[in-house]
Amino acid sequence: MNIFSVFNEFVVMGLVLVLLLIAVLVIRKRLRNQNDSRSKKATGIILALEKIALTKEHQVEIKILVMVMPERSRNFVGELIETVLLTDLLQMKIGDKIPVEYHNNYKLMLSRQL
Repeated sequence: MNIFSVFNEFVVMGLVLVLLLIAVLVIRKRLRNQNDSRSKKATGIILALEKIALTKEHQVEIKILVMVMPERSRNFVGELIETVLLTDLLQMKIGDKIPVEYHNNYKLMLSRQL
């Protein structure tokens, strides 16, 4: 038995382990990126309403300050800028619950029109 043949076997096994580790890390990163791109649904409570502008006939652009209450993580406060009908704006009041969606970067949007 030659010392170089034993050394070569260890080098080959080491290379295989390194390649396997790199493959696992790449797969984990892809899965993490897929999960980050999905939006999550939550319930939001309206904290403040601010009318920004009248956009079209009977439509108003508003800024809504919302406390978002996700199911699996901490609550956080975010801002929505939406265009809604004037009748919907008259029905909204502070303390109402609305459905929202958010990404991991906490960008909010209404999950359906009011």
